[in-house]
Amino acid sequence: MTIQPRVSPTASRSGACRPLFHRARGRTAPRSAVVAAIAATVAVAATGCAGSHARRFALDALTPAFWQLIPHDSKLTTIATGFGFTEGPVWDPANFLYVSDETQDSIYRVTMDGHKQGVIHLGDPDGNTFDEGHRLIDGASALRAVIAVSPDGKYTTLVDRFEGKRFNSPNDVIEGPDGALYFTDPTLDLPHGQQQEIPFQGVYRLDVVGNVTLLTKELTQPNGLAFSPDGKTFYVDDSEQRNIRAYDFNADGTISNGRIFGEEPGGKDDGVPDGMRVDAAGNVYVTGPRGIWVWDPQGHHLGTIDMPEQPANFTWGDPDYGTLYITATTSVYRLRTSVHGFVPYAAKTVAATPCSVNGPTASLPTPHVSGHPDLSIDIHAASWSHAATTRMDHDCARKTDYPQLSTEIRSFWTDTDLYLLFISPYETLNLWLPASNAHARTHLWDRDVVEMFLGDDWQNIRHYREFEIAPTADWIDIAIDLDHPDTTFAWRSGWQRIARIDQRTHTWYAAARIPLRSISAAPVKAGTKWRMNLYRIDGQGDDPHRHFLCWQPTCDVYHDPNHVPEHFGTLEFGQ
Repeated sequence: MTIQPRVSPTASRSGACRPLFHRARGRTAPRSAVVAAIAATVAVAATGCAGSHARRFALDALTPAFWQLIPHDSKLTTIATGFGFTEGPVWDPANFLYVSDETQDSIYRVTMDGHKQGVIHLGDPDGNTFDEGHRLIDGASALRAVIAVSPDGKYTTLVDRFEGKRFNSPNDVIEGPDGALYFTDPTLDLPHGQQQEIPFQGVYRLDVVGNVTLLTKELTQPNGLAFSPDGKTFYVDDSEQRNIRAYDFNADGTISNGRIFGEEPGGKDDGVPDGMRVDAAGNVYVTGPRGIWVWDPQGHHLGTIDMPEQPANFTWGDPDYGTLYITATTSVYRLRTSVHGFVPYAAKTVAATPCSVNGPTASLPTPHVSGHPDLSIDIHAASWSHAATTRMDHDCARKTDYPQLSTEIRSFWTDTDLYLLFISPYETLNLWLPASNAHARTHLWDRDVVEMFLGDDWQNIRHYREFEIAPTADWIDIAIDLDHPDTTFAWRSGWQRIARIDQRTHTWYAAARIPLRSISAAPVKAGTKWRMNLYRIDGQGDDPHRHFLCWQPTCDVYHDPNHVPEHFGTLEFGQ
């Protein structure tokens, strides 16, 4: 680590950071005069936008509290580059990002290995969010509307007018604690040649039945917005005034008691307040001069994350929501933190608090059986009489019990295969119909399913195998690499699986025979240990209304926190 004062570079407005839009953001900048004293700087060399001097990633701490949020040794990783101007990142639990590109007029799906795939071609898309139904919501500036985008690239206009007049250019959008959408409507991206019909720049609430309400019109260019984790404080920043305002959020969806929370002053071309997020402890993160400014809940500036390119927005991601994914000019970056983000649409089922697994993780000693028994879902078959037995009847945070769904799991192994049997009581079934057993079925996890996660690599825990079986015997097996996801789902293990529904007893059964060689190239013998977790997903409706059962608890920041390998249990191969 080096301790040194630092002077950030300047950049021309006509440089390649961003094309000339109405808004005053997305440009590299000299360091703000507000920053005091000598900053503790952790830096790597990087290039800014074309025509600018070199910029660097650095952590500038103004108080010791900053280091409790961002570790000293944090490293900034480039996920993807080569964009025009990036905005509106949203992390999907399938481990990819939605990213807006305002100059390429597209929303992309960006995977962790840097590949991007167009979702929709749309003039000047801006901020994005998921709603509680997991729809992608976009502030579509050129359409002067807030829209919902489907995975196949179609969109539906949710609202484009207030009191009969067209919006200016909807910018950022978030979901509120009441399930409504909240969005800003500055004139920053008002399409060239079109008239402003609403004589102010407002902040609005769109409720679940389509009613739109003006919350405030006192800001000159409202931009980013966020809610505190307790839902009592509403934050909005103003790109023209270079400040952040806080309001009391009332039970009826209105706001009151507006006050200045913080200011981010800088020179003409410094970059301005824009995207905003909050962590689970209530700290506020706002883009500003040269990077991301970090504020505590009382409005004290704790420090700044200096970026090699000027950021416009960012989001929380990864299964524990502990990583910042940052859209900065032409690139998308990843920065791991020591905290966990507050994500409103993910917090509907469980509060977004840090993952915590106390005590030893679960362990399943599994006996060895000689020969090669046929796979059976007959619970009275001789082979299963030798099996180890365990159960799962809790959610993944051990906060909710599901005694009516208590699932028995049996296991044993042979010289070549691992055998698992699930005995799953049910109340109703949620199935993909008609069944299709001949080939792997993607999105099987969107219906009733049991899942097995297995890995032998204790050095790279983010690499493992996933196996799923539905009551209809539909199936999928997936090679998981959380850092380089394979969205083709082309890997096949050679496993065998069967399933059966017993409507009389309201129980469904699933059995699997998994080749040991599909998990490990090393020989398996008594004493070998693999990393393992077991899951069951059950119930009708959208995810917030379904049941997610875990054998080994993972974390409590997302209603389906399966892919948290640091909290897997252990499969022990016995005699």
